Amino acid sequence: EQIWTFHTDGNRVWAGVAHAGLFTSDDEGITWSPIEGLNEHRTRDEWQPGFGGLCAHRVMTDGDTQWVSISAVGVFRSDDGGSTWAPKNDGVDAVGLPEDAERPEVGYCVHCVAHDPDDRSRIWRQDHSGVYRTLDGGDSWERIEEGLPANFGFVMWRDAASRRLFTIPLEADANRVPVDGALRVYRSDDDGDSWQASGTGWVDSPQFTGVLRGAFDGDNEGMFCFGTTGGKLWLTRDNGDSWAELEAAFPRIGAVRVLE
Repeated sequence: EQIWTFHTDGNRVWAGVAHAGLFTSDDEGITWSPIEGLNEHRTRDEWQPGFGGLCAHRVMTDGDTQWVSISAVGVFRSDDGGSTWAPKNDGVDAVGLPEDAERPEVGYCVHCVAHDPDDRSRIWRQDHSGVYRTLDGGDSWERIEEGLPANFGFVMWRDAASRRLFTIPLEADANRVPVDGALRVYRSDDDGDSWQASGTGWVDSPQFTGVLRGAFDGDNEGMFCFGTTGGKLWLTRDNGDSWAELEAAFPRIGAVRVLE
């Protein structure tokens, strides 16, 4: 139905699609093979779509280990090159689940993930239910929300050069706009232990717009750009110390890419 993401790993290309499918190509996209271990996973009958559909929207790799994020299903990991897959959501709250209910294997609406390029077992996760971190490749997750005005959003980005984390908090599920109309990128300089508003240059007038998971990108050298559902582009060239709204207007922005 829709291609959500591409990821390159050496000569191999990975593609995540809706409805929650994963495919690979070893000939630059001329032919594709389904990853049946995920596409035919034993929990497949329990998978449910999020508001944006049933989409495999992030692929990360480290040798024979791969991670895939699926909304609204959760994070899966393979340790054998994609042959078998296991859900990795321990510690993440499932939305709408009673407190006394047994934890399900799937049903976690992961919005975005980002890993540490120097240690792929360190992953940060913006979920429907909050902001989380794992230090063991997804075996366990912990909340990291100190300093954030809200724990809802769609962006999670790790800069390789500065090692800063970036996210953009939104009010909540039913009101997907900045908290009190104050559009801000939040950053963490301590791997998510604490967060603060990033830099200067933000407008004072209320901004009732959102930022989607694919609409934030950077060059890992201090330049980042994000687009809003209201068609505005924001840019920083100094690792988030100052931001400027570009003089451009677009329709709803779903994806942004910064090219070398």
